Amino acid sequence: MRADDLVTLDGATLRCAEVAAVGRRGAPVAVAADGLARAAASHAAARNAVGTGAFYGRTTGVGANSGERVAPGGGHGLRLLRSHAGGAGERVGRDVARGALAIRLNQLAAGGSGADPAWLGAVADALNAGLTPEFAVLGAIGTGDLTGARGDRADADRRAAVAVGRRPADPGAAAAGGGRRRRAGVPVL
Repeated sequence: MRADDLVTLDGATLRCAEVAAVGRRGAPVAVAADGLARAAASHAAARNAVGTGAFYGRTTGVGANSGERVAPGGGHGLRLLRSHAGGAGERVGRDVARGALAIRLNQLAAGGSGADPAWLGAVADALNAGLTPEFAVLGAIGTGDLTGARGDRADADRRAAVAVGRRPADPGAAAAGGGRRRRAGVPVL
């Protein structure tokens, strides 16, 4: 697979060779229309469910605070990102970070996460612009509150913090994540 071969992420057919092409050779990515449609349907269902009662992480705290109600909006999401953006150990290489983002983007395209479909576009745009968040070996690639084989979900939150302009995009970046994203023409969410 050549670096300029587009990898289409549809939530179902991603193969190891495609992850390697994105991670190691910088292949561009696109989210399939059916993946975006599944994400949109899941997001709509999540938004509709918020008004029906407690909704973990959206109208409640998380973890030990899951019994605490919070008002939707009001900065809760950003506070949640900040509280989870930790991690430990050496930073993974750019190739591993890009591959992890491709995998996570493919998971989101499968639907079911409730994530805003704009998030999928922003992650694809960031990958295609060469913006890669740094994250630690001792952190997960971010699937809910499930732990990864070697850590916690902090790195998903670190990647999200890049998307909203709160962290640098890659190791050694002098500018904040938002400034680098804007200069690359990738909007900050």
